[in-house]
Amino acid sequence: MFIVYKDSIRELSFLIYRSRTAWTPLNEKDAALQADYDPEFYQGTPVTLQCVGRRLEDEKVLEMTGIIADALEQHS
Repeated sequence: MFIVYKDSIRELSFLIYRSRTAWTPLNEKDAALQADYDPEFYQGTPVTLQCVGRRLEDEKVLEMTGIIADALEQHS
């Protein structure tokens, strides 16, 4: 099942990126990876969400995906 969320990823990405001004890198590699991030480059790329449940609770995980799908459809 694929769900397309049609909100502006560019605006959301910019807000998330801008709000991290107080963030400090964990190490040099972390700083290099974050410095390389460009919201314009990732505009329109797919996003993945993984739902995880406890052992033998597959039905609950499937119910979660239904709730998430409904929420995304309401905001599309």
